[in-house]
Amino acid sequence: KIYDLQSNGLTTTTVVGIDVATGLVFDIYNNMVSDLRAPASTTTTGGTRGISVSGGSTGGVVRIYYNSVYLNDVGTVAGYTSAGIHNSSVTPTLDLRNNVVVNKSNITTGTRVAAFWKTSSTDNVDNNSNNNLYYAGTPDAAHLIYYDGTNSAQTISAYNVLSAITPGESASQTEDVAWATITNGVLRPDAATASYIESGGQNIVGFTSDFEGDSR
Repeated sequence: KIYDLQSNGLTTTTVVGIDVATGLVFDIYNNMVSDLRAPASTTTTGGTRGISVSGGSTGGVVRIYYNSVYLNDVGTVAGYTSAGIHNSSVTPTLDLRNNVVVNKSNITTGTRVAAFWKTSSTDNVDNNSNNNLYYAGTPDAAHLIYYDGTNSAQTISAYNVLSAITPGESASQTEDVAWATITNGVLRPDAATASYIESGGQNIVGFTSDFEGDSR
């Protein structure tokens, strides 16, 4: 559980839950990231970032599995931006599966929020990436499923056909997740509310139990 991190009043600060900055192979799985705040940040590519891949070795891979990210910061400056998953390096390949990424940061004062934000349109997303759930608020030009500086997708159907993503992500979905618990770093979906999350994942060899030790 990574939660309750804040930068107070600094315009150049980025608040990040998990960051990969260097190295060859990473497995990032079974994490819950929430309540990240940098309301005065004017960093142009995500003042808050749930999971960030900002570096990595050539030929490397970052496997991001079974993570839940929920961001709900409130921007206080015009340049405020936020990213659920952020990628600023095309060196490692990204393998994204079975993640729930909800970015409901408020940009009434701000520029852009995205569920998945890359700083390059270069395709470094593994073709096996799939079965993720992305949401960034009511779709419009400032609330995006995906953004890479060149391409943007407001809807999951627009995201699924981007050349930087296909043929992966064909089974990924979008919805505003109903949380039963979002306190003390615990992100637990409401079991009483119908959701794409329920039975919406894929089996991944070697990743067979959740953070509580329950079988998936």
